[in-house]
Amino acid sequence: MTSTILGMVGALLLAIADIGVRALRLRILLGPVEPRRLTSAVAVNALGDVASALTPARLGGEPARFLALRGRGAPTSASAVVLATERVVDTGLAAVVTAVAAVLLGARGFADVSGLAARFASPGALPWMIAVAVLVIAFATVAVRFRARFPRVGPSLRDAVSHAKAMVGVRLVAAIGLTTVSMVARVAILPLLLWGSGALRDPVAVVMGSFALIYAQLLLPTPAGVGGVELGFVLGVAPLLPPAEVARLLLVWRAITVGVPAGLGAIVFGRTRFTR
Repeated sequence: MTSTILGMVGALLLAIADIGVRALRLRILLGPVEPRRLTSAVAVNALGDVASALTPARLGGEPARFLALRGRGAPTSASAVVLATERVVDTGLAAVVTAVAAVLLGARGFADVSGLAARFASPGALPWMIAVAVLVIAFATVAVRFRARFPRVGPSLRDAVSHAKAMVGVRLVAAIGLTTVSMVARVAILPLLLWGSGALRDPVAVVMGSFALIYAQLLLPTPAGVGGVELGFVLGVAPLLPPAEVARLLLVWRAITVGVPAGLGAIVFGRTRFTR
């Protein structure tokens, strides 16, 4: 019982640390422009998190952050360049980790993926697979139509290039380092929860599974990867815990990885609306 509580507390602290690290990255990339306060950067990211959690394929996250930055005094060009840089760094680092894991794990990784694929293809998982497929197709259609409604941002090219040049160097290196810390914090949440439940028997497989579940949300067209992520989680963790424990762990993991950032965003949004 004590280890379970410690695991949950540790996972919650990791989620909070991730929020702080991402805010610090945003503040560093913005440089001398507004908003200068770290709490403002936390608020900007929080609004992006709640928009990402509610929109198909997380499409609302970047527009929400862009509007939040503009509302706090950041220039259009700086906002667009900073957000684009963050996405490039996030995507590039995830691709590097995937490639390195594929090389290092080799046959072991192939065996793990094959075993998970076999569980996906089992008769018991078939109805869930069909339901997830229908859900994904439906939200993919919504996502395509939703994207067409996004306003296109056309910042001054000269200002954008100027801000991009200013980021090259120490600020960009710091952003890459902070992105790495953020990735480690997010991925470590699930292993820590499993450690608390006494089911962390294969740390390598759990770490790679956690990485896949988190970054699969960027590929699935449902809000926060709903459906596909849950199915992958259940099939991956099912051999480690009883069904009731799997369900409890899934709810806790989702609450920490999605609920905490989105909840903070909802509080920030509500407070902003109330103040206005």
